Amino acid sequence: MSGSDKRNEEIVNKLIDDFQKSLGSESVQEAARVEAVDSDKDSDGDLYHDTTDDFTDPGFKNKSESKTEPNDQTTTDDAQQAVDATTSYDPYFDVENDEESMRSLEANLTEDEKQSRKEQSLVYKNEGNELYRAENYRDSINSYTKGLNVCPLGFSSERSILYANRSAAYGRLNLLDEAILDAGKAIELNPKYVKALIRRAEFHEKTEKLDDSLADYKKVLEVEPSHREALSASMRLQHEINERNEKLKTEMLSKLKDLGNMILNPFGLSTENFKMTQDPNSGGYSVQFQQKK
Repeated sequence: MSGSDKRNEEIVNKLIDDFQKSLGSESVQEAARVEAVDSDKDSDGDLYHDTTDDFTDPGFKNKSESKTEPNDQTTTDDAQQAVDATTSYDPYFDVENDEESMRSLEANLTEDEKQSRKEQSLVYKNEGNELYRAENYRDSINSYTKGLNVCPLGFSSERSILYANRSAAYGRLNLLDEAILDAGKAIELNPKYVKALIRRAEFHEKTEKLDDSLADYKKVLEVEPSHREALSASMRLQHEINERNEKLKTEMLSKLKDLGNMILNPFGLSTENFKMTQDPNSGGYSVQFQQKK
């Protein structure tokens, strides 16, 4: 073998290795996470809005109550400093106190004071529900926030519902990042909160996070295996995800082929010199070099 032939063979082998690595599933999965808001699809937030007066949620098991509960003396300046810098902030909305600040202000409350603040949060919740029904979503958000600012941290069920209802109001204003965040907080406090899971699944789908939406529907089915909406959505989303992945794979392979031809042409080669075979078991691909006759 001449030096030139040996050099060409080394180049071909390196290209094969690079080409195989580029076909990994990670590239398809990463490309699939592009996020875009679909403002045309509306979620039926009313259907999953908690308007009960007693904060009850079937199947909820309250976590052990914290020994330190909230104080309602937080000033506006203190609340402003608690704004989470990672989320967009509209000065119209009241600011939610962060948990660390609340704990530091809760230490000396009696059980009666804790109960009183829970009852006060119930008043704000009902106020928010009335505003929501009147389609005054911005003011309903402020009412739910006031409820969260006085509701003791130990009352997980009550806080979970306040977060879930505020999530619905954010969704009505198409503030989907905030809506997803609040639904997540509700689920964190009550992992079996079906209404919050359904709501977050819908918001995830509206932002084209199909994999996250499917995951939420599957969590619903773990709690309620016969939930009709979750069953239907799971089948539909799985089909859409499979179609999306195949489309991305086809587009990626086409681009890789163009890139390969650009690199190989100076050596008198093309991607036609490579045979790609898919493993039926793993779904992966192997590439072999074949010399044209």
